[in-house]
Amino acid sequence: MSLGPTGIKSAAWRFYKGRRLLLIAVWAILFSYVVYPALRTFLQSFLEAGRLSFAHYQSFFALRADATWSDLFQSWSWWDGSRVLSPGLQAMYGSLLVSVLSVLLAGLLGIPIAFFFERNAFPGRSLFAALMLLPLTLPPVVGVVSFDLLFSESGMLPRGLAALFGLESPPFHFSGRAGIIAVHGYAFFPFFFLLISNAIRDMDSSLVEASRGMGNSALKTFWKIEIPMLVPALFGGSVMVFMLSMASFSAPVLFDVDGMYLSTHIYNLKAQNLMPEAFASTTVFAFTSLSLLMVLRLLRGNTKYQPVGKGVPRHRYVIRTKLGRMIAALSGCAILFVVLLPHLTILLWSFTRDGSWTYQVIPPEYTLDNYVRLLGQGSAGATVFQPVKNSLWMASFATALNLLVGIGAAYVIKVRGTVGRGLTDLMVMFAWALPGTVIAINLLVVFNEPSWLAFGMNLSGSVFLLPIAYFVRNIPLIVRPLVAAWERTGEEVEEAARSLGSGRIRMLRTVSLPMIFPSLVAGGLLAFVTALGEFVSSAVLYSPQNKPISMAIFGEFHAGAYGLCSAYGVLLILLIATVMFLGRKSLQGPAM
Repeated sequence: MSLGPTGIKSAAWRFYKGRRLLLIAVWAILFSYVVYPALRTFLQSFLEAGRLSFAHYQSFFALRADATWSDLFQSWSWWDGSRVLSPGLQAMYGSLLVSVLSVLLAGLLGIPIAFFFERNAFPGRSLFAALMLLPLTLPPVVGVVSFDLLFSESGMLPRGLAALFGLESPPFHFSGRAGIIAVHGYAFFPFFFLLISNAIRDMDSSLVEASRGMGNSALKTFWKIEIPMLVPALFGGSVMVFMLSMASFSAPVLFDVDGMYLSTHIYNLKAQNLMPEAFASTTVFAFTSLSLLMVLRLLRGNTKYQPVGKGVPRHRYVIRTKLGRMIAALSGCAILFVVLLPHLTILLWSFTRDGSWTYQVIPPEYTLDNYVRLLGQGSAGATVFQPVKNSLWMASFATALNLLVGIGAAYVIKVRGTVGRGLTDLMVMFAWALPGTVIAINLLVVFNEPSWLAFGMNLSGSVFLLPIAYFVRNIPLIVRPLVAAWERTGEEVEEAARSLGSGRIRMLRTVSLPMIFPSLVAGGLLAFVTALGEFVSSAVLYSPQNKPISMAIFGEFHAGAYGLCSAYGVLLILLIATVMFLGRKSLQGPAM
């Protein structure tokens, strides 16, 4: 039966009234809290005293007063840029340089480690490989604090080496831009390790064997056959590390407080109440991040690196000699020790008496007072523990919103023939591409005055603005796993349930949710633990009434209370580990 224009139009919008309402609700929420605040910030950046002006952008992209292009070229340094540039351009260059070098360092660490564990079989290999993901359990601010206590000029390792070799000054230390890159390399190498390890396991060994059988050398086979099959994993790891490095805030603010980076530059403008300049810098930051993400996708192109062989996995090389197995196991232990150093440092320092460590290599006095203060009774204990309570309720509130909106958005994206699937997916990924500083400023623009999004209330300085920022930031963490789960299961089972007379609510409860339950739990856990240790948006939006644990760690560190700061860090790590353990137990419950 042929359809006229009216029939075609109605077929394009053919889904139940409930689905139509769901689409409208999802669009309204995503537009109101993700897109609309960004548009408001963009428009505000062109206003000066209520009039249209490009002055803030001119100052952002200009040279300093009385400087010439000749001065720029003469003073240029690839590491530091040039002080002739405006503060905004210096910040942009610093963020881009750190991001590129962080990708290189994370790749140089993660890729060889992945090959080492995936190409060789030796005692303890599986355990070592699993523990390589431990850096991901460190919240950003905790990881940076541990690195500072370990590797700064007064850190334990540089002091220890100086004392061991009788040197007057430490032989090395991490500070400034190099310290930021070192922190990023440690924190982000697991992304390369995880993706490359999976790619190596899935690699078709028949193509490698065919290449070697045709007389090609091992090096040529590696370059011509294996590397192309690793390109998707390399690209995925590079994009993730680059975007995370661009948005990084805790490492620059602790390791290079005088350096210029977009995230800290916007924070400093906001702290100085230079809001028009902050709006312009926020817009440039958002545009830069989105543009670079698109450029990276274009560089990846449409090339499909899909093997055409038999899909035979490559066997690991079994180290049979006793000496070889010992060397491999010792190498694994050495790598694991380096990976565990920040965790062990935070644990050690949590038992340190504040003020006791001055010139010694390691803290000389230890106590349980930090945990007594943190978990103690009375008004003092309640005050110290309050940031933990704040983080727990804000993370729970944000995650509940993420689950409600995430299920709806994922359902809209996965339904075939749904009008607006692409637009919904675009708005979801827009939230992921925006750095945390940008999201915080965007929300501040909208909610710094009575807003219809807050039922006419002004949320600036309230306890609710920060969990809203957590919610916006973590939307993709729920949506992407759910979409992938629904795509794997298909719609046939749901259609069968509908054909047997099951209502939409019953179908969702008995068919859809059980199928996606593992992905729902995984996404919810990831969103919760990310919100629990979130630092970037917290630094911009928190108020004394909802001070989160990340800001408590930051404040105690700057106050020199390293023991209490580390106790907060240990508690945060334990909370994250407990949540992840309970999540795994829930997945091992009733069969789905």
